[in-house]
Amino acid sequence: MSNFFCVPFSSPRCSVLANITGTDIYKDRKDYISVYEPEGVKIFRIPSPIFFANMDFFKNKLVQALGFNPLRVLKKRNKALSRIRKLLKKGDLQWTSVSIWSIVKMIYDVLRYYFFQDF
Repeated sequence: MSNFFCVPFSSPRCSVLANITGTDIYKDRKDYISVYEPEGVKIFRIPSPIFFANMDFFKNKLVQALGFNPLRVLKKRNKALSRIRKLLKKGDLQWTSVSIWSIVKMIYDVLRYYFFQDF
């Protein structure tokens, strides 16, 4: 005869917090009508500890809340920097004060596209 047991599991309710207008209080943005979210900032709340068993759940909820995958953005950034280094090494790209700012602007524009794009 074999024994087994069942452990009930419920998923925690994750939320993105926003400032309730006119106060210093941050609550779930879905529960209130008049809320303010600072541009470029997300406050993500998960009411349970993060450990190996719920790691994938946490990552999926975080990506869903952000609207993009931050690892994908990081990989694209690193790929762009690698290309810039190769161009500099080959001599196809000159390192001047004007070109430095154009490169910085290009990287900023790419990151801004991925971070602030509405989905």
